[in-house]
Amino acid sequence: MTASILSRYNNTLYTIGNLNNDIGVSITLFRLTTKYKFAVIEIGANNQGEIKYITNIIKPKIALVNNLFDAHLTGFGTKNKLAKEKGEIYQGLSDTGTAIVNIDSFSKKWIFKQNQTILYYSLTKNQKVDFYPTDIKLKKLTTNFILHTPIGYTKIILHLPGIHNISNALAASALSFSVGATLEHIKNGLSKIQPMIGRLYPIFLDKNKILLDDTYNSNVGSMIAAINTLTSLPGHRVLVISDMLELGDHSCKLHRKIALIAKKEKINKILSIGKFNEIVSKYNDNWEHFNCKKKLLIKLICLIENNDVISVLVKGSRISVMENIIESLKEYFKC
Repeated sequence: MTASILSRYNNTLYTIGNLNNDIGVSITLFRLTTKYKFAVIEIGANNQGEIKYITNIIKPKIALVNNLFDAHLTGFGTKNKLAKEKGEIYQGLSDTGTAIVNIDSFSKKWIFKQNQTILYYSLTKNQKVDFYPTDIKLKKLTTNFILHTPIGYTKIILHLPGIHNISNALAASALSFSVGATLEHIKNGLSKIQPMIGRLYPIFLDKNKILLDDTYNSNVGSMIAAINTLTSLPGHRVLVISDMLELGDHSCKLHRKIALIAKKEKINKILSIGKFNEIVSKYNDNWEHFNCKKKLLIKLICLIENNDVISVLVKGSRISVMENIIESLKEYFKC
């Protein structure tokens, strides 16, 4: 989103795909020449010390922690340690750098330097927030809202589903604003964003039968966002999931958390694979667990054919290769 906005402003280099570790970031930086005005670099980590190391390579002028959820706990151990690790990006800023902070996903572990500029964003308006939305309208596959900023407000049309994408748009707006982007740049840049394959990518199996491909990866935060998005879609709602991985000793507890959230929401059927999902599936009457994708697929096709209006979301950790289910459905329904 940030790259889309800034590309309307000036030449912008940005991370391609998931090149966000020390090697991937270095590859991106080797492409940075004087023709570029901006560089939008993503940093990822699954062990302690990685963000500090990569931040020192980049030496950013502006930095953002987009959110803080339980993820990669095999490497970090606890959420507090994960929070401290993410906060290293702010410590890597210069004394006059700009920190973009999500108040809705915040940690007291983060330390800011005295002269740094701090811009806050939130889905809820309050006195501390610089960027926030109003008049939110969640439609089938688009999201509309009014974006409020320190330089005024404008109507935003996102061609993406889910309230979490409003939060992403606020983050991108704050980042872009901090280097001089106007409201017009922000509005135009966000309007050009299209769904990416593997990230809530919509596929129409039929006029009233929607399949959302969210198979890129899975963790607690993205799973909650996926459930919230599915509940806003029409018809019979089916969630198809594999285990969330890299959660270490917290795996059972966090899968149980997702099971409870799914139970409260308006999801008609959950189909799953994976050893942790098998454990928690017993707590939900509308949950059916499978030992292989083939049997799951047979059940899923039956549900799709027997419901005139249906919305299906498929999600799983990378190693589960849940896109196999997507490809099988596309082939069966000739999409």
